[in-house]
Amino acid sequence: MRILLVDDEPLSRKATAQFLEEELGHDITECEHGLEAKDVLRDNKFPLVISDLRMPHMDGLELLKHVKQVSANTDFVVITGHGDLDTAIKALRLGAYDFIRKPIDVEELAASISRSMERQALINENYELKQKQTKTNVLPLDAFIRNVQLPQNGFNLYEMEATIIGKVLEMHDNNKNKAAQYLGISPQALRSRLKYI
Repeated sequence: MRILLVDDEPLSRKATAQFLEEELGHDITECEHGLEAKDVLRDNKFPLVISDLRMPHMDGLELLKHVKQVSANTDFVVITGHGDLDTAIKALRLGAYDFIRKPIDVEELAASISRSMERQALINENYELKQKQTKTNVLPLDAFIRNVQLPQNGFNLYEMEATIIGKVLEMHDNNKNKAAQYLGISPQALRSRLKYI
């Protein structure tokens, strides 16, 4: 995962970056303070920003506000000193994903990053599903059912179900697995229903 690491303490930043790159395999971009990070964020997107709270030029809270303005789905983990718990809680209220206390416990940091990766994967999956739905113009099932032309009189529930299943199969080029997924039933259940249509 691409991570932007922002910390004005060079030794701490280098040690953290080395751990994240060499031990966990992440792609790390380092910044010394918030203003430098803001410049980097102008041309690059990161799923995760890890930032110290107390820094010159632009502190962690200001950077957090900026990140949330330009990329609402970016996760933001703050690094806090011993006296910064109230500020860390404020950061969470402003949209920070997590906070890690100094000195950094690498296992705690790795766990936080792992949770962020899971969240980012869900965000990407949701985005791709929305894109796919937009491209294929597939209506949600309830809207689809409202648009199906049903017989006006003398029909029963079996006929209605048969009409809907027929239309869903037609929409999915007779692909039973896709049709079953769209209807929210198993392929076996769909095949069972088809026996009676």
